Amino acid sequence: MNQKTATDYRNKILGAGGSKDASDLVEDFLGRPYSFEPFAKWLNSDAQ
Repeated sequence: MNQKTATDYRNKILGAGGSKDASDLVEDFLGRPYSFEPFAKWLNSDAQ
């Protein structure tokens, strides 16, 4: 796993705990609003 990504996840998602709504924490981590669509595309691709 990428060290910077892991650190960002730990700090922005896990470290923040219940201080914000989960969707806001995920948006802070991703830098964009949460959407299931990219994950669904990945699931249906040959990239796995």
